[in-house]
Amino acid sequence: MIFIFAVMKWIGYLLSSIWRLWFFLVFTVVFIIFIPALIFFTAIIKNHIIVANLTRYWSKLTIWLSFVIPIIEWEEEIDKKGQYIFCPNHVSTLDIPLILAVLPFPLQFIGKAEIAKLPIFGYFYKNNSVIVNRENRKDAYSAFLKAGDRLKKGLSMCIFPEGGIPPKNIFLKQFKNGPFRLSVEQNITIIPITLADNKQIFPQEYFKGRPGFVRVKVHKAVNLNIKSEILDYNELGNDIFMIDIKDHIELPEGQESRYINGLRYYVSADKELRKSKKNGKDALYIIDDILYIEPDYRNDIYNVNILVESYEFVYKDNINFTFLVSEVDAPHPRIKNTDVLIGNLVNNASYKTDTNTLYVNKLITYDIRINLDLFFINEIEYSKNRYEIVEENDQCYRINGNNLLITPNVRDITHKFSIIGIDNIYGIGSNLLNVELVELTPISLENN
Repeated sequence: MIFIFAVMKWIGYLLSSIWRLWFFLVFTVVFIIFIPALIFFTAIIKNHIIVANLTRYWSKLTIWLSFVIPIIEWEEEIDKKGQYIFCPNHVSTLDIPLILAVLPFPLQFIGKAEIAKLPIFGYFYKNNSVIVNRENRKDAYSAFLKAGDRLKKGLSMCIFPEGGIPPKNIFLKQFKNGPFRLSVEQNITIIPITLADNKQIFPQEYFKGRPGFVRVKVHKAVNLNIKSEILDYNELGNDIFMIDIKDHIELPEGQESRYINGLRYYVSADKELRKSKKNGKDALYIIDDILYIEPDYRNDIYNVNILVESYEFVYKDNINFTFLVSEVDAPHPRIKNTDVLIGNLVNNASYKTDTNTLYVNKLITYDIRINLDLFFINEIEYSKNRYEIVEENDQCYRINGNNLLITPNVRDITHKFSIIGIDNIYGIGSNLLNVELVELTPISLENN
């Protein structure tokens, strides 16, 4: 009996391996067929929406020819002309082609940078997805901004909020906040998706897997911009907030004088709050019956509890009340949307506001310094900006203080890169300033 069971098990492994090999072959053959169109709309006439539609048909063919049959359940009807952020659970390599095959929307994924290193396929993946290195905070924020830019261009985004496929023993990983923050900032609806069978159909183990039916449940849309009235009322930025505690307590009628001199106040929050970076004070404190809240762009929600106690000889009385406070995130440095007269300061330089691009042409051999504060606005009056280049090249250009230092050497080359403005106190990054530098061709001397 044990022998028969072992044989059946190895037969199952063999059939699973054959089917997975078939899936890979179908995926590859269909990809090769689509390559001319993908090259045309990726490298020659760049059109992300057409590439997204081509990718959907590629995925449909791969799924159906591999005998994977999706069963789709829609909790509500969705406007096919709308834009959304789709958030599925991530359980299998099958997730991406399945999502592309079943959703009738042009969409892109936020994906890990390792896939972009694959030959040929990696080129199309890199140019038609938002690549992120989750270990690099600057790179992750840059991906967040690029995803917002793709949404503005008419694409929907698909983001796995778990950040990756969890281990076998974990049913659902803790969600990252990227898709939710993107939804709020871009005012785009989130639609959760449940992939119920992908882990059984196409598990991580190579010798397991089978064709069959897969359930896809598209849930009702989630709108994160709806806030309760108490959050709107108590949503704080960076201005001190004061509450007279006596306005919120009622003393026994006719006995006010008996209580008023014996009152003691205590304040606490339901979580640890850091001190203010602005002045070093505690987030909450009480002076002379007044509760002071020192908000500091903590980007957090917390409950404030006030305990009021009264002492008179051996008698003791108390009351407490709680209210909710929300602190907003710090405003990030942003690109100026007005003309910057950079041409008056640097020869052959111009700035386009519609693309946030600085152009510097005809560079020869002398160094150029450009003050980046000309392009960025910081709304926090007691703070300053610092700047980082997304892909730095120390030999050609680098950041020196608040300046972009350009060191050309007539290399006959065009440099393209982006700069992020970051608040020096709160570490909040801005949208990107794009830069294009053109170095002249070296002069050649020929003997006559």
